Amino acid sequence: MRIVIICCLLTLIIGLSACKGKDHAKNLIGSYATNETCIATDDYFIIKIMSDSPNKISIENFSRWAESVTAIMNNGDDFIIEKQEIEDFILEGDGTLCGNTIFISYQIRADNWSEVCKLIAVKK
Repeated sequence: MRIVIICCLLTLIIGLSACKGKDHAKNLIGSYATNETCIATDDYFIIKIMSDSPNKISIENFSRWAESVTAIMNNGDDFIIEKQEIEDFILEGDGTLCGNTIFISYQIRADNWSEVCKLIAVKK
């Protein structure tokens, strides 16, 4: 039983460490096929990530919005979507790049309404 637990812990540690190590916004540049899951809906669409700075990215077509969402690189391939207003909604969240997949968790708010969403994006 101990050996199974140790093997599981080592697998988890090795898997998580494989997601770290790169240190530039340029690692995220490209087009991604996404699966967005919110409380009430699921959606599929393409996002495009661009950057002209080593610590800032711009995400086009985020949640199908016409305006781009900006994010600040935080630590390695992690980033923060700081609070910003997009099409009358307040948005904030965070994300990370692991291999060719981006995982984003964010919250959308407007007046007396809010929703939490998860987005998984795979590089095309």
